[in-house]
Order: sequence, then structure tokens, then C-alpha cells
Amino acid sequence: MRIAILHYHFDRGGVTRVVSSTLDAFRTRFDHQFALLSGRPVDGIDAPSDFIPGLDYSTTANQTPSADELYETICQSARTLFAGHLPDVWHIHNPALGKNTAMVGLVHRLAASGQALLLHEHDFAEDFRPANFQLREAARQLNESPFPHSERVRFATLNARDRRILLSAGMPTDHVFSLANPIPSSDFISAEKDSDLFLYPVRALARKNFGEFLLLAYAGGNQFHWKTTLPPTNAAYQRQFERWKDIGAKLSLPVSLGVAEEDDLSFEERIGSCRAVVSTSVAEGFGLSFLEPWTFGRPVVGRNLPEITSEFVESGVPLESLYDRLPVPTEAVDVKKVASKWRQGVESAYSSFGVASTSEEVSQIEEEIRNSSDIDFALLGESLQEDALVTIKKKNIPFSLPFSGEFPSDTEIESARATILKNFSLSSYADKLEMIYKLVAESPSGPIDSIDTDKVLSGFLHPSRFRPHFVE
Repeated sequence: MRIAILHYHFDRGGVTRVVSSTLDAFRTRFDHQFALLSGRPVDGIDAPSDFIPGLDYSTTANQTPSADELYETICQSARTLFAGHLPDVWHIHNPALGKNTAMVGLVHRLAASGQALLLHEHDFAEDFRPANFQLREAARQLNESPFPHSERVRFATLNARDRRILLSAGMPTDHVFSLANPIPSSDFISAEKDSDLFLYPVRALARKNFGEFLLLAYAGGNQFHWKTTLPPTNAAYQRQFERWKDIGAKLSLPVSLGVAEEDDLSFEERIGSCRAVVSTSVAEGFGLSFLEPWTFGRPVVGRNLPEITSEFVESGVPLESLYDRLPVPTEAVDVKKVASKWRQGVESAYSSFGVASTSEEVSQIEEEIRNSSDIDFALLGESLQEDALVTIKKKNIPFSLPFSGEFPSDTEIESARATILKNFSLSSYADKLEMIYKLVAESPSGPIDSIDTDKVLSGFLHPSRFRPHFVE
């Protein structure tokens, strides 16, 4: 079977790691041939590939071709990669995310021509990504839904929440699969007993909540060092990333941000040198960062995301070191300003999606913020987080780490590791993905249907889920 994997880019990051794991999972399944089609040059992945600039993110500096032109280009590319044949399945990652103005039209042209598609949604524009949503909606034709489906066009989501939202919007049960990311088997790396490093292996962007990472560094005093790995690929976030670097230096915090810019250590080498892995993210599609570190023998600490992690806890992964909120005393913030900016942010977000906010629920949350004896740090946007950090440092406000310095034993970590590798193994992932490939490839052509896109939007837009990081 010939499978074309198509994505905007294969730079280092979440989707690329999933694709790499997919290829690894199929290495011994010799009746499958894979090729990559990418909007940027492919480096570091062992598979045939083609660089198609029109697949890259649409920006003012990067003009995207029409859907018709892009369709012809990728079909020609696929025929070159597959010795004159089109693929049996097009495996397209994040087609509805709103990163490329031609993507929705491209998917419709592929579907209309009867080709088999697996549309693999890691993230959703509806999940408080108004800029993505606006780009996608402004570019697509009214008769071209971002969520088309048929017997030969099916979806995969990373978690039960996203699948549930698509089902509630009208997608048939057998047209959408919950496909948890695979976790490659890794060598257990014994911890360096004297390690003082907390590692946040992440690509820099607003949702990763770097201000909170700096607050943890402050709380840890000079007892530990804190590092993040990857700089932003989004040029729009570069300025804020540099601000976080400057603030860390200004406040003399033991942090190093974007260390992968300075060295070429492998992921395994970085994990091997750390005491624990940190996540302060306020939103995730799957939550690989909550699982993978355990396979290397490292516990995970940081902010909990119950709508993602509940499935992991149910399967037996110990995540007791995660906190649901990180309260800071009101003396560190202007509570009225926090409440006001939170409301402005959520109303701005709803307005960007062209819908009215649920004013009663918004007012209730705003009032709770105003009357709270402390504030969850994630309810502050990045600008207010900057102010709070400076105030906490200046006033020398006591602040403790929200997790214990006592970490699981090697035996406990090995047990968690075994649980994860059992439930999220490459082999089981490949089995499920192979089944989906065969199903869409062997299904007959039929009418293309769509779901209620307004219900997809309402499934994600809840004021209780909003964080100012989504719009700043």
C-alpha cells in the first residue's frame, strides 16, 4: 500500500515526532510504502520526500497558490514519488487548522476525485485559535467544509474529547477514530543523583506558558536550574520569546530558554541529564509530554490538563505531581486588572470567531476572579505575568514549588513506563493505523457529507477553558 503523508512542514516538534514514529512503526511491514510531501525541505527523516512550497503556512511573505494549482502539484509529486502512481491513501495532518489558505480546497479536490483520505487532526482552529479560524474561513468556499467525510474520507483525533466534539456535530461514529499518539520504546536512563535540572522539552509559543515556567524557577530558588529546548518557529512569537529571556536575566532566575539554539544534543542526552521533565502548557492536543518522559525514566511535574490527562490516569500513569492551579497571592497582582483583562480577552476571542460570548458565565468567572483570595497564574496573560514576576521578586514574596522534591523510585517509574509502553506502543499504533488505511482505501466512493461546523466551534468555546495566552 502506498501512503503519502502530507503536512505543512516536518520541522522538529509534535507532528513530526508522530510521523517519525509512524514510519518506525511500519519499518517491518514491508507491504507499505511511505513518502512525505512538505511545505519546507525535509531533514532528518528517513523517507522519500518532496518539497512543495505551496504547502507551507500562508503568510504575507509566502503567497499560497490556488487549491486547483496545489492539487495538480501534489498529484504530480506523488506520481514521481510512487513510480507513476497516486497513493492508495493520503494521510494529511491538521488540514482544518487554518495554516494554509488552500488546504480546505485541496482536501475537497482530493475527496471529489475519489481518493482515500485520512484527515488527522492534532489541533483545532476552533480551540481558541481565532487567527487560524479567520484565515481558514476567509479563504474557503462555502460549499467546502473544513470537515468533509465519506466512506473514503475519515478522521483521526488524538483524544476522546475531540472525537466527542466531532460526533456531537454530526459525524458518523465509524468516520472518526480516536488515535492516541504512539510512544516509542526508549532505554531507561538512570537519573543522575545530583542533577539539579528541570527540563521543559518544548517549542516556544504562547500556549506553553513560559511565564509560569519562570515562576517555578523563582520558587525553586538557586537549588535548581531550569531549561527549555526549542525556540519558536513562528516569527510572530520571537519578540515575546526574547522578552522572556530578558526577564529571566533581569530577575537573575536560574533559567536558560531555547538551549537547542546553542548546541546539538539529542533528546535522549537532554533527558538523561535532567532530574524531571516540566510542562506548564495551558492547552495540548494529545499530551505526549505527560507520557514520554516516563519511558526514559523521568517523572513529569507541572500543570495538569485534566481534559487530556484523565485518560492517562485511568490507564494507570501516576501524575500526582501535577497541579490543577498555581495560585499567586493578590498582593502580587492587580486583581481588578486581571479580571478586566480576562473578560476583554474572552470577549475578543468570541468576537474573532463571530459569535457572542456567554455573558452570564463570563460575568460569573470575572466576579470569581475579582473576589478570589489568590489568582491562578494561568489566568494572567503574558504581559500581566511579566508584571507579577517583577512584583514577586521586588517584594520578595515567598513562593514554594507546587510539587514535592521527592520523586518516584526507579521501581515506581519502571512500573509507569511499562504501563505507558503497553497502552501506547508503536506496534498497537501501527495495527490501528493499518486498519484505518485499509478501511478507507478499500471503501467504495460515495457522496461527500459535512458536519455542523457551528457545533464544532461551540464544542470548544467555553469561557471556563479560556486563557489569555490564546489571544495575546
